[in-house]
Amino acid sequence: MLIFYKDPIILVKKSYNYFYLKIKKNSILAKYIDQRSDKYFYLIKKISEKYNIDISLVLAIIKIESNFNPYAISNSEALGLMQIMQTTAGRDVFRMQGKLGYPSKSYLLNPKNNVNIGIAYLSLLQNTYLNNIVNPLARLYILIIAYNGGLNGVFHIFSEDKNKTMLMINKMKPSQIYSILINDHPSLVSRKYLYQVVRMQKIYKERFQKAKKYLNL
Repeated sequence: MLIFYKDPIILVKKSYNYFYLKIKKNSILAKYIDQRSDKYFYLIKKISEKYNIDISLVLAIIKIESNFNPYAISNSEALGLMQIMQTTAGRDVFRMQGKLGYPSKSYLLNPKNNVNIGIAYLSLLQNTYLNNIVNPLARLYILIIAYNGGLNGVFHIFSEDKNKTMLMINKMKPSQIYSILINDHPSLVSRKYLYQVVRMQKIYKERFQKAKKYLNL
């Protein structure tokens, strides 16, 4: 394990071909960054920037999905840090990348692969499946709940017709979209998930604002 940078507050190390942050206990920065996320921070930052996805959103999703456990496996066989389903999100990303089939279980239990697939899928949702939603905040709410419960469950709340759904969404304020998703989505789990991720993303944004003088965020 190679230490390539250090200061009185942080250590940045290289392991398994990716970099991770180790925040020293009792440092000023330690109270701003989730200690469970430190190992994967720079990996997540690098891939988030590659796909132009807000890092605070990715961290919030990982926090709620797996609490930064790279070996987490749900009852529905969602895998790893970002709880990827092999034959849905995994297959979609492989297709986007020009690959056949879907990622294996062992592939998705590798943190680097898992984060890459998860963030690529967020990018696919944001820039392809939901790109006709004009308001960025409205798109974010739908992206979050779609990541958890799928797109069909979201669209059917508004209309059976996808084009009509997009027209309806674009006529609404983000607060109205959020209220409809929280109250009318058929899955209680997805409703709770939207609330938790939105709340956690806000917390990460506030932490980054306080910590940015220590990190290049």
